[in-house]
Amino acid sequence: HPGLYAAAPTATKPVPAKTGIAQIYGTGWGVASPAPPDGVVFSGAYNLATKPIIKIGGVTCVVGFAGVVTPGLVQINVTMPDLPAGDYLIEGSINGVSSQPGTYITLGPAQ
Repeated sequence: HPGLYAAAPTATKPVPAKTGIAQIYGTGWGVASPAPPDGVVFSGAYNLATKPIIKIGGVTCVVGFAGVVTPGLVQINVTMPDLPAGDYLIEGSINGVSSQPGTYITLGPAQ
């Protein structure tokens, strides 16, 4: 299953996401097209063959970019939905396969 990862807590309180573009990272989101070269370190990014569907608080987000940025790691850029501040379930799917349940993102007040 594809995975979504929230920022790990630090010694200080994490900063909530706000309106605008958010970068989400994960693994297991499928293949890039064209594929990154095998056995070499690469720079840049390789677009996923299929764009994922990302929902925050049940609202489908606009996915601007989805691609492999380092071996095994996918970056997904989404336009944040216009929701009140709070904790929201973040869900993703690609080709009918859903991400793991129970991942949340904290949205802060609009800037």
